[in-house]
Amino acid sequence: MQTPPPRIPVLNIIRLEFTGTKLNTNVEPPSVVLELSWVDRFFRLTEVRPKVQKYVLMSAQDSYTDFHIDFSETSVWYHIFEVSERSINYLLLVPPTIYNLEKYKEWINSDEQYEKFLGAERHCDKLELNQGETILAPSGW
Repeated sequence: MQTPPPRIPVLNIIRLEFTGTKLNTNVEPPSVVLELSWVDRFFRLTEVRPKVQKYVLMSAQDSYTDFHIDFSETSVWYHIFEVSERSINYLLLVPPTIYNLEKYKEWINSDEQYEKFLGAERHCDKLELNQGETILAPSGW
């Protein structure tokens, strides 16, 4: 994968936790998430719950979220509610091999993190998402 051209930073809203709000009762994860998520299965057995359970990610056109591993290494599901005609929505997923995790660790601790595109050095699985589609990203990907 080639290094993309320089981008003008576009802000997006990430990790807006809404578990303790009125919105909480209106959003439920897909049943496959409840079936496959080890984290969710564990917390069903205890009264202790993580502080972050449900959050929303809102992105403006041309925005992006950089490479990261989601908090607590949880599985994450994304659903695309609405897109503009010009939008292309995709995720770059990297298999969580020992080699890739070491390269991620080097990158995340590098002074060049914000100048270096990690995807240019790694094999990434590109998944394009369209309006109304949902994807489950397994833990660590």
